[in-house]
Amino acid sequence: MRKHRPRGVTLLASVVLISGALNILRVIQVFRTRDFLNELQNVSVGYMAASGLFWGGFGGILFWLLWNGKRNSKTWFWVFFFIYSAFMWLDRFGIAHGAYRGNWQFMLMINLLFGLLSYWILSRKNEKLFFGDENG
Repeated sequence: MRKHRPRGVTLLASVVLISGALNILRVIQVFRTRDFLNELQNVSVGYMAASGLFWGGFGGILFWLLWNGKRNSKTWFWVFFFIYSAFMWLDRFGIAHGAYRGNWQFMLMINLLFGLLSYWILSRKNEKLFFGDENG
């Protein structure tokens, strides 16, 4: 019997899919504009392509896990969330050389609110049951 996917899981899976797709677009854009990016000499084109490919692949796999209600998908979601958040902040402050520091407070609030929303969604009874937690 097919399990009914709760709306919260659909929301989280959609956000993960969008995040993965944006990173795949990053790879495509790197290859399309590599000559221009090489002239900037701020960031390695290889780094940008590899990180986009990694996060796009990770996002795609995590989307599939969430969408299908696999038992370990909640754990992998939190791994993705914390490591991707750390990557985003390192990329923003370390790699970008201050170009994106102006709105860091807004980005911090979005990051924290999404983390709290995710925790709330994944700790609800229907979502726990969807992922195979018998206790709900």
